[in-house]
Amino acid sequence: MCIAVIAWALSGLAHPLISRLNPKPAATPPPAPLHWQDVKPVEQMITANGLQDIHHLRLFQWQGQPVYRIESEQGRTIFSATDLSPIPEGERRYAEYLARQYLGDTSSPIVEVSLVEQFDSDYLYINRYLPVMRVDFARGDNARVYVDLRQGRLATLVDNRKALTGAFFRTLHSWTWIDSMALRQTLMSLFLVLGFCTAAFGLALYIKSWRLGIFRRQTSAHQHHPLSRKLHRHLGAAVSVFAMAFCLSGMFHLLVRDKSDQPQPALAHATKAAELQLNVSAVQSVFGPDKVLDVQLAKIGPELYWQVREHRPSEATASEHHHHHGHHTPEPPPKDAVGYIQVSTGTKLEQGWSKHAQSLALAFSGHPADSIRDVRLIKGFGGEYGFVNKRLPVHAVDFDLPGNPTLYLETATQTLASAVTDVDRLEGYSFGYLHKWHFVDFLGKDIRDLLTSLVALSVMTVLLLGVYRYLTTRRRRRA
Repeated sequence: MCIAVIAWALSGLAHPLISRLNPKPAATPPPAPLHWQDVKPVEQMITANGLQDIHHLRLFQWQGQPVYRIESEQGRTIFSATDLSPIPEGERRYAEYLARQYLGDTSSPIVEVSLVEQFDSDYLYINRYLPVMRVDFARGDNARVYVDLRQGRLATLVDNRKALTGAFFRTLHSWTWIDSMALRQTLMSLFLVLGFCTAAFGLALYIKSWRLGIFRRQTSAHQHHPLSRKLHRHLGAAVSVFAMAFCLSGMFHLLVRDKSDQPQPALAHATKAAELQLNVSAVQSVFGPDKVLDVQLAKIGPELYWQVREHRPSEATASEHHHHHGHHTPEPPPKDAVGYIQVSTGTKLEQGWSKHAQSLALAFSGHPADSIRDVRLIKGFGGEYGFVNKRLPVHAVDFDLPGNPTLYLETATQTLASAVTDVDRLEGYSFGYLHKWHFVDFLGKDIRDLLTSLVALSVMTVLLLGVYRYLTTRRRRRA
C-alpha cells in the first residue's frame, strides 16, 4: 500500500508544477469577418467540382480570401470561394498556418503534417477533438501542434518536456503501464481501500492513545521514543483525514467515471449536394455585411440550415477553467452569437440555437421531447461542466426525468460533449472538493495548489517515516 500511495502522492505533488511547465499557446488567429463581395454561390462550386455528398461544409475567411472547406466523397478539400477552384494542398497549408499561429513560430521548418484519427500515447483522450492534424516542427524541443481544422482551433501543444512529464504522471498516477483496464481498476481499487483503512486505523489509534493520556504523561515511555516515531504519529494524525478524503474521492472517481477513452459521440449526416444553396443577400440582410465570421451546414430534424456565427469583438471570453466544482452562476437570458438561416427559403429560424440543441439532445438520448425542462447557453467552464470536457461554447439541455439528466452539446460540430446525472454530479463534487480542493478557490489557484502540494508532501513523509520505523523495528527484533 505504501508504494502505491507514495506514487500517487508524488505525482499529485508534481501535477501543479507539470501544468505550469507545459507549453502555452502564443496567440489565437485573429477573427476575420467574411468578405461577402468575393463569395460566389456554393451551388456553382458544387457543380464546377462535381461534388455529390457533403458531410461537412464551412465557409470562412482565410489569408485575405473567403474559402469553403468541404468534407465529401472526394475527401477533405479547401476551395477558393472567389474562383471556386481547389486550393493546392489546402488542408496542409491551413494546418501549418494554424500551427504557426498557436506556437508563435514563423521560421522553424515543418517536418511533417499528418492526419490523426484516433487517440494515442502522444495525442491523449483528454484532448477530445478528433480528427485533427498533427504538425511537427524541426526544433530542439520537437514541438508538435495538433489542430482541429473543422473549427480552426487548437487541440493541444506537445513538446519533449510535456511528453516526459505527462508520461511520468500517467505512470505513477493513472498506472497506464497496466494494459488491462479491468486489472488496472481492480488493483487501484484494492490499494485505495488499503490506503483509506491504514489512515483510518492510524487516526483511531492516535485518538485512543490521546484519550488514555499517553501523550500527556511526562513519565510515559512515549516521551523517550525517537523523534521519527513522534513525528510519524503526530503528522500522521494531522493528515490522516486528508489522506482518507484523497482515497475515497479517488475510488469514487475510478468507479463512476468512464475510462473507455472513446471520442465524444457526434452526429454525422450526408447531404445531397444538389439540395444546397446559399442566399448571400438573405444572410447579409439578417446579420449585416461585415459581422459574419463563418457559415456552416447544420441539420435540425429533417431540415437543412446555414449556421451563421457572428463577430462580436466586445463579448467576454470564456471564464476561468475549473474542474468539477461549484454550481452554475445564474445568467441573464443568453444571447447566442450563432443564428440559423434555412437553406431552401433563406428565412431566419428564431431561437435556432435552442431548437438545434434540443434536436441533438433528443437524438443522442432518446428521451421524449416533452421531458425537456430547460435549455441553457454555457460560455465558460465551471460547476459540473469542467475544463476536462474541452468544448466551448455548448448548450445544456436539462431533462425532467429520474436522475435529472443534463446533456451538454456543441452545436457547431453536433457533438455530445458531456452527459451528466445526479450520480455524476455527486462524483464531480466529491472529486472537486475532496481531491482537488476547489473549496479554497477563493484563495486563488496558486494558493490552492500550494496547500494540496503541502498535504501530499506530508502524506509522503508519514509513509516514508512509517517504512523507516517498520524496518528499524524489524532489525531491532532480529538483533
